[in-house]
Amino acid sequence: RLSLRNYLQTGRDRHAAHVTPSRAAADLVVDGTASEAEMLAAVMPLIGPALTPPPAAPSRARAACGVTRTPGIPAFAL
Repeated sequence: RLSLRNYLQTGRDRHAAHVTPSRAAADLVVDGTASEAEMLAAVMPLIGPALTPPPAAPSRARAACGVTRTPGIPAFAL
């Protein structure tokens, strides 16, 4: 009851003011009625490239100070 009351008192108006207008500018609107597989298939092409880590740049730390880097551990210069 509390959640429903809060939604009816404030949530609905905020949704109408902020979420509904942004739909026009959205690249994708997922309403939750499709299956999980269908929603993932729609979302992954948009976010997949952002989830791929960038290629590692060659480390100059070894050449500069003789330190061997451990993969996955960031190198710091002091």
